[in-house]
Amino acid sequence: MQNHNSLKKEFYKKWITSLQICNFVSKPKMNLLERKKVIKLSADLAMASTSRKRTWSRALITKATKNRETGTLAKQILGDITTTTTTTTTTTTTTTTTTTPTTTTTTTPPTTTTKTTTTTPPTTTTKTTRMHKSRAIFVRRNSHNNNNTPRKKICKSWSKRHGCKNKKVKAKARSMAKRMVEKRREILKGLIPGGEYIMDEYSLVKETLDYVVSLQAQVHVMQHLANYPQLFYYS
Repeated sequence: MQNHNSLKKEFYKKWITSLQICNFVSKPKMNLLERKKVIKLSADLAMASTSRKRTWSRALITKATKNRETGTLAKQILGDITTTTTTTTTTTTTTTTTTTPTTTTTTTPPTTTTKTTTTTPPTTTTKTTRMHKSRAIFVRRNSHNNNNTPRKKICKSWSKRHGCKNKKVKAKARSMAKRMVEKRREILKGLIPGGEYIMDEYSLVKETLDYVVSLQAQVHVMQHLANYPQLFYYS
């Protein structure tokens, strides 16, 4: 995306040249509606020629050139605009870096291992171990019996019913959100020229932002020329 000031300057130059071409090519006597069409065509082509790599700009150019009424005029405007633009050459510099290998020597001291002997006391079966085992069996039986109580059964059935309802509500909300996003996407595609050819969401947002910035530059330049019409004579 270009800078806003540079974009306005580029649009101003191209729009002035396109208006001069329209004055030479068009009819000597035009009514108000024909003048509006010529001004709109020249402004749209100047805006599209500032960023030709975008989908919306190519769609505007193809629409103007394929039209029967404005096809020849659009081709002449675009031909003269492309000849007046200056080509810039970019030079690339390559840098070479040399790396010197470095060798590092490390000395590790000898490690001494000490053997540790562990003595395990002899296991003896006493009365306490038997008591612990019988207590554990008793706790397991009680826990198994408590799980089958009617209160817990009611809680499980309630959670199952409300869990299913929550899942249905969530699924419905997701489907509604998807529909809303799809509707807004279709509206956005209809606003941008050539939006029906854009399938990716990221590229659609990128094209929209670039188109809005170009429209802002067009409006600012037109407002400035409307306030200061003498700029037409000096350009």
